[in-house]
Amino acid sequence: MKPFDYLTVLISIIMGLAIANLLSGAVRLMHARHRLRLYWPTIVWSILLFIVTAQHWWAEFSLHTKLDWTFGGFLATLIIPVDLYLLCALALPNDDDATDIDLRAWYFKNRRTFFVLLIILAPLSYLEELLTTGSVHKAPLETVLLGTMAAVLILGLVSRRPRIHAGIALVFSALLVTYVAILFNRLPGH
Repeated sequence: MKPFDYLTVLISIIMGLAIANLLSGAVRLMHARHRLRLYWPTIVWSILLFIVTAQHWWAEFSLHTKLDWTFGGFLATLIIPVDLYLLCALALPNDDDATDIDLRAWYFKNRRTFFVLLIILAPLSYLEELLTTGSVHKAPLETVLLGTMAAVLILGLVSRRPRIHAGIALVFSALLVTYVAILFNRLPGH
């Protein structure tokens, strides 16, 4: 067994729990559809978080050949899955007993924490790469896309306007699809 095989178990558990949060939330919404006030950006963010979580899991395969691990490097690989877990837990309401489920109210109640957790994903990816490989070698296009995504997310952090947030969900969707299609279309390391 390689070190990656052993260390990736905990990462996989955390990522699996993040996805389970999203899927459980989706099921709760389906069960409560008769008392649900829909806000489509909340649904879009849930789908985007599923994609981001799957993409991160996919990208972590690039570490499969690493044999020399430090505890700091391992902790760095856990930080993003933990962040993703928290994001997935915030994405959809978890209160089954509410009389009405208002996705817009839920979204704006959690907006600041949600966007802070999203914004820090890019710097965390740089930190993870630095602590696991000893240097950072992001492609220029990746840096531009991550910077653009961060700028869009900062707008979500500071704005309370629903139309702005609808636009942010659409723009971030396009950026994420571009990011994954260009940079992570093939399994890293192959």
